[in-house]
Amino acid sequence: MSQDLDPGFGAHSRSWAGRLFPCLVRLRRDLLDTTRARRVKRMGEGLTRLRSALPPTSQWIDELLAVHESGSTPVSELGYAGLSACFPSSLLRATRVAMVRRVPFPPVSAFGLPELEAMARMPLAGITFRDMYFVDELLPFEHIHFHELVHVIQWRTLGFDDFLLTYGANVLLHGTTRSPLEALALDLEARFKRGARLPDIPEWVAREALRARESAVAAFRACGLDFSALPAEPAVDPGAAADRSTPPSVTG
Repeated sequence: MSQDLDPGFGAHSRSWAGRLFPCLVRLRRDLLDTTRARRVKRMGEGLTRLRSALPPTSQWIDELLAVHESGSTPVSELGYAGLSACFPSSLLRATRVAMVRRVPFPPVSAFGLPELEAMARMPLAGITFRDMYFVDELLPFEHIHFHELVHVIQWRTLGFDDFLLTYGANVLLHGTTRSPLEALALDLEARFKRGARLPDIPEWVAREALRARESAVAAFRACGLDFSALPAEPAVDPGAAADRSTPPSVTG
């Protein structure tokens, strides 16, 4: 059965749709703006708590390093040829490693950072604080030491506050393994394990650390927060290429 339609029906429908579509576009834009504003607010709150956690974290790390100083060993005494091929001998002499039953991690929830509690509960192979790193005594593998030495250079390049702010901010933004400081260490570690050709490690790591810092600074600014009054320059020379005992471009 057929039925004749009012000729004006199509034009009326198009007119109605033409008025509805802009309304839907505005509604979607408003929802996105609201969602973005909430995300920025949550991120700003997390970054503010991250800055507030610096003093207790600093004290916790100082006490941890003091406890393990006497039981730690200069990395230069481990006898790993691959590390000597990739890092300056001065860095290996100045960096100490403590082999432990359980790799320590700051009590981040107690310091106001429950977002990082998942990291605290992870079984860690190693972790670095300043010029000392800790390795699970059941995992005495050279590539783990390599990974932590990359973090030592990052600490030296950025300094205490800026390293923690950069690392923490990018973990909040991207997650642990995708945060730039950790992602670089994982990538270089994987290449080291394969025996692949590596770049000038100290120079490469220092440059990428400063780029990661810029990303963190941008995140703070996007939330209307100040990152740090410290200059974006390496705090310590991570080591000159001339100080190596073998060429740095190929692993041992």
